[in-house]
Amino acid sequence: MTGASPATRLRKALKRGGLTVPSCYDALGFRMIHQAGFPAAFLSGFSVSAAKLGVPDAGLLSYGEMASQAGDVAASAPMPLIVDADTGFGNAQNVQRTVRGLASAGAACLMLEDQESPKRDFGAPGAVVSRADALRRVKAAVQAREAGADILIIGRTDARNAAGPASGLDEALWRAQAFADLGCDILFVTGPHDRREMTRIRASTRLPLIVQVDEPGRPPLRPSSVHKLGFTIALYGVTLVFAAAGAFRDAIKEMKAGCALPAERAVTPAEMSQIVGVPAYLKVDRDLKR
Repeated sequence: MTGASPATRLRKALKRGGLTVPSCYDALGFRMIHQAGFPAAFLSGFSVSAAKLGVPDAGLLSYGEMASQAGDVAASAPMPLIVDADTGFGNAQNVQRTVRGLASAGAACLMLEDQESPKRDFGAPGAVVSRADALRRVKAAVQAREAGADILIIGRTDARNAAGPASGLDEALWRAQAFADLGCDILFVTGPHDRREMTRIRASTRLPLIVQVDEPGRPPLRPSSVHKLGFTIALYGVTLVFAAAGAFRDAIKEMKAGCALPAERAVTPAEMSQIVGVPAYLKVDRDLKR
């Protein structure tokens, strides 16, 4: 499917099903995910907030910063990129600008959630907005897509474990169905408590579904298990940023102690050259000199 848009490539992958999608925060991670043979990657707001700004995922990352990061990442490898659009970065007009901007940046898909703004995706659960406000966000996003933005939309609800009265699985399922009715392409009901709840979520819709298999504070899930339950995407939402922070911590300790990092814990110069595409870079230079 040479020449197909990122959104078209992702639609094709969704039809195959059984997708395992890691999250990244920069172009290096995105290239490595692509080189490992995954079908797509997710640009996580949690991870970008931590890696780019060194701050929690609390609405401190701006639309412009996320769109710029998405453009750099999407350009680094020919693989569909799903981008975390948080709450849409403002009112309905901001949501539509976000949809258009992320599509222009090369994203295949964006994820829009119903948390209150500023969002709170750490520690204690945050609250979700009213049903009317949640639907308004999704309507705005769908209108922008239908006006010409070639991008898929994930409707995410955090109502299952939200603080406040608008919470619980029934509320989450109502919102997910409403998002589907408005035209979302994929649904994400966060935080199911057990297999029974996951089965209810799957039975509630025919749309592709996401489940996070590395949700902090919960036992990890195997992608093969959630695929058997009918979930299209098994999302590793935080594994790589946690692993990177752990690797940084250990390497910094070694340097602080005046030691060299053991070779087996780092890539070699030759491996790094392959990751960042040095052979392809040199080939272009050679070809142009002929």
